[in-house]
Amino acid sequence: MSEDTAYQDLINHYRNWILRLPESEHLLPMLKLRFKPEEAQLFAKIPFLGHTVEQLSVKLNIPVKKLIKKLDKYAKSGIIFRSVRGSSVRYSLSDSLFNFYRSIGWKGKNDKFNREISPYLNKYYIDTYAEEFVGHDTQGLRALPINETI
Repeated sequence: MSEDTAYQDLINHYRNWILRLPESEHLLPMLKLRFKPEEAQLFAKIPFLGHTVEQLSVKLNIPVKKLIKKLDKYAKSGIIFRSVRGSSVRYSLSDSLFNFYRSIGWKGKNDKFNREISPYLNKYYIDTYAEEFVGHDTQGLRALPINETI
């Protein structure tokens, strides 16, 4: 599988979910900075609705222990959503809004990665992605400053 095919598979996967990834000249460079090709290939196969690690192990043909290690690593970075209810743990791929506009930069780092990806994210959001929210009463992302509301 070519590198671009892995990214295109991930784009297509996102386009089958609620918050799609519209076409843009900024999309592929943004994805290449965010994910390695093998990560894009893996994430393109992870559902947006929660599945147990056993279900995902069968779907992805990856042994459970190895898969838990991978998924937990990606959950720490916000790429994968990890949900625990009682003794049940489920994993799902985070939506595009969370994956690109909430988890990146959430630690406030001014590192090389954030400086490289931010121009693409900003241009993509302003020129393309925000069109999803134009005309909607509810904004895609809201924040309330705690120190001003309490």
